[in-house]
Amino acid sequence: EVRKMADQLNVSSNKIRESINYAKRLQNAVYTSSEVFKKTFPNSFIVDYPKEIVSGDFFWLNAKNEKIFLALADCTGHGVPGALLSTLGYTMLNNIVSNKKRFYLPTILANAIAAHCRLHNYVGVHAL
Repeated sequence: EVRKMADQLNVSSNKIRESINYAKRLQNAVYTSSEVFKKTFPNSFIVDYPKEIVSGDFFWLNAKNEKIFLALADCTGHGVPGALLSTLGYTMLNNIVSNKKRFYLPTILANAIAAHCRLHNYVGVHAL
């Protein structure tokens, strides 16, 4: 009986680990690559040592109208919750920049705060 439970636990643990590893591959595919960052900022480096396999920390880089936009973000939580929030934050930043023709920093920040408030009201998130 104990052996059967241990085997079931092992199978479940492996499925969860595989799922989280796949989520990490998805994060790497969606987020700005370190190669793009190095190409934009040649004399730079990135230190990224997440506590868990997936993370709430990310950097975001976007260029538009001869301007470079950079954000370094740390979303609340580690692991899967942080990764989910960071993906939402990354998407919000892309939407803010892609939907604007002219950029005025207070407007960008106001849009980011408004998006955060909508998210907060929708899913009950307490902090980003």
